[in-house]
Amino acid sequence: ISYYKGGLKGDIQSRLKFAYQLMNQTTIMKEQYEDHYRIAHRWLDNIVHKKTFYKKFPLSSKIGSSHTSDQKAEALFYLGLMYEYGFGVDKSPKKAFYYYSSSADMEYPVAKNKIGDCYFSGFGVR
Repeated sequence: ISYYKGGLKGDIQSRLKFAYQLMNQTTIMKEQYEDHYRIAHRWLDNIVHKKTFYKKFPLSSKIGSSHTSDQKAEALFYLGLMYEYGFGVDKSPKKAFYYYSSSADMEYPVAKNKIGDCYFSGFGVR
């Protein structure tokens, strides 16, 4: 995946695009990409919590280490997708809803739509 190398260097935008590509291109063959999902989860969690969990995959001090709230909202949304579909993590409707609602609270438009879908279908809200 093309954004992996930029993500390894700590570029936040590359890490978000890496997660985006995973969510949109590998849903059919997700077993083949489990390692990628774990890396994406680590990176997204890193963006959300502004900390480095592994020295091998740090946030770069040069590139975007002070990420924007928009980037954090996007990372929260992708974490929601990971928990909804079980990408690299165990499926958890409650965790998915938590991440979607956190992202929606930060005014991320796609998350707001997803929250509406959750309430309509009852996903993660019961």
